[in-house]
Amino acid sequence: MGRNFFADISIKYKLLFIVLLPAAVMLSLAGMKIYDLEQQAKQQSNIVKLMDISVRANNLVHELQKERGASAGFTASRGNKFSDTLPKQRKNTDEKYLELKKLLSKTDTSIFGEKYNNSLNLALKDMERIKSVRGKIDSFSLPLGEVVKYYTNMNGEFLEITNRAIFATQNAGILRDISAYVNFLQAKERAGIERAVGTGGFAGGWSSKLKKKFTDLIAIQNTYISVAKTFAGDEEKAFIEKEMQSPPFKQVQKMRDIALSNQEIDGISGIRIMPSVDADKWFDTITEKINVLKKIEDRLAHNISEISRENAANAKEQRNLYMAIFAILIAALSLA
Repeated sequence: MGRNFFADISIKYKLLFIVLLPAAVMLSLAGMKIYDLEQQAKQQSNIVKLMDISVRANNLVHELQKERGASAGFTASRGNKFSDTLPKQRKNTDEKYLELKKLLSKTDTSIFGEKYNNSLNLALKDMERIKSVRGKIDSFSLPLGEVVKYYTNMNGEFLEITNRAIFATQNAGILRDISAYVNFLQAKERAGIERAVGTGGFAGGWSSKLKKKFTDLIAIQNTYISVAKTFAGDEEKAFIEKEMQSPPFKQVQKMRDIALSNQEIDGISGIRIMPSVDADKWFDTITEKINVLKKIEDRLAHNISEISRENAANAKEQRNLYMAIFAILIAALSLA
């Protein structure tokens, strides 16, 4: 019976059936591809937005790192040092905070998920306390350890925002680049803590506890940099290694050696002395080094943003092509 049914169908409709089946399959495949490309474009665009926020947040962290160091020196010296530097640095910090808030006011961060927003809100909440903390620093009512702790905890919260960007991508290349960036940021943060601890040590004296913390920070920095270079592409790795050969790195190492050296005997008086470095000189020199680290940080961030923009543009271009094919198929079927 079925055989007679098909036999009765005209050649026109048989041909139409033969065309419709593969066309329907092609339409289905094109639709799935359009959806997939749309999701890729959206994901890459979100990474660009995440990186824009991360760059602004890390620009703020860069200034907070300097403010932490100056605050430590001011506290350790009981205001004898950094009394001129600190107000200027606070102004720089406030400017970067305003830049971050301006960007956030124009960005819908809800698309990044609850965990991301929890990390962001925690950092912003701590930042709102900064005026109160600064007042305690000015009145010497906050111990040196608590001064460093406040800035370090808050910086960690802002850096966590960037860590969250890892969960926003499924692209292996971007994931590798973000991993290099995140590890380098952690290394730079340890360099910032080293600046604060060293400033406190050179300004107020070195205890065995302070020296151990100083040593640990150096070791952790080196570990994070090694991991960052492992994830970095060849060009980025070469750039990191080249920049880290600049003079401030060698100068900081000499000052580190002095801080960690044993007491020496003065050749003339025979009296044991502790070789030291002026706290302001230390702060300025390691700041030059950290500025180089900032240069590397900015390059890594720029590369991620550029690659994500290119990927988003390519995904949109392919999506538009498939949409055109989809439209042609629909038009052809309607004329059949």
